[in-house]
Amino acid sequence: MKCFILVLVLLHQSLAAINKITLKCYFLDRNHLNEISPQCLTESSCFFVNVTSKHAINDEFIYNGSQNLNAFKCLGFINSSLEQLPVDLFHYFPNIETLYAANLGLKSVNKNLFENASKVVEVHLEGNKLTELENSLFSGAGNLKKIFLSRNLITKIGNETFKRHTKTTAINQQLEDIDLSHNKLSEIEFGTFSDIKLLKNLILSHNQINLKFGLFPMFLLKLDLSYNNIKSFTLRQLLTLHQLQELKINGNFFEEPSVDFMFPSSTVQFMKITRYEMSDCFSCLQLADVLAYFYQTVPTARVTFDVERLNSPNILGISCSDDQTAVTSNSKIDKKVKKSESKDKNEKSDESNDEGEKKSKTKKHSTDETDEITESQTSATETSETSDFETNTESKDD
Repeated sequence: MKCFILVLVLLHQSLAAINKITLKCYFLDRNHLNEISPQCLTESSCFFVNVTSKHAINDEFIYNGSQNLNAFKCLGFINSSLEQLPVDLFHYFPNIETLYAANLGLKSVNKNLFENASKVVEVHLEGNKLTELENSLFSGAGNLKKIFLSRNLITKIGNETFKRHTKTTAINQQLEDIDLSHNKLSEIEFGTFSDIKLLKNLILSHNQINLKFGLFPMFLLKLDLSYNNIKSFTLRQLLTLHQLQELKINGNFFEEPSVDFMFPSSTVQFMKITRYEMSDCFSCLQLADVLAYFYQTVPTARVTFDVERLNSPNILGISCSDDQTAVTSNSKIDKKVKKSESKDKNEKSDESNDEGEKKSKTKKHSTDETDEITESQTSATETSETSDFETNTESKDD
């Protein structure tokens, strides 16, 4: 009997801990929706305002039954704070095409959230606190074309995060645009992006990405690798992207910016990229060499450098570091080179001294041998002369 009472008490406490949150749709005007798709400015939009959910496990979301939830095409949260989105969101809103869940403080996304999101085309998850994207996270969103994940804390992406699984195989998503800028990515697994055949625009700026061969799909049109602290770069790493039109590598100050290494003429002419951005990559002297090289190598490629910073050192509006700064930044390399040269010089000097000593010893030894030979020859001559003198004397006596 005591055990039964205890169970009832615990059940009562559990039910009491559940926080019921009623979600009621509001229509917002353009002043609230500056960054959202124009589609969300119609009457088919539903926005939840001032929703707070600090404990996703204990929160129960109740949807307003007086509204026709099937009619909505755009769904979002405004001025709200949630650690996790309601897992049954697309069960109640099956026809949603755009999800706006930005700047909510989300720490994770339930792996079953997009299970019924077959009509979703655009997802906004930027400005949250996400740290990881699991494999097959968007598996149920077979028509997803655009996803915005910038300004999170993402360190890891599964190589099948953007793949849709069937009973027999994994199918690549219909994704065309992915924005992962301003995260904490460093390593990207092979197959994460390279298998997304329809991907056109990929933004990876402001991360710490370790660039490798074979990371990106061949039909990519725009690639943003700016501000990734990339120290070494060569266009050869992107050779398979033969349809690439725009490349942003600005904000990566290259330690050894050899023009021939970074932009081999055969690769530049083959790829035919029409727009480069490379401010804050070179010293001004080095940038001048790069520009002259491009104008000479690909005069018909319409290469444009359109980052304008006319109030700081620049060439044609392309920001570059003061030459003295560049020298300072490369002083460690110069010191290593000088140290190596000094070491080689000392080693050569030591070798020269050793050879000098050897030659001196050889010369001394040769001189000693010569003296001995001379002495021997002198002695032999004297002996010969004495013998001749004695012979002549004997002849006279006879």
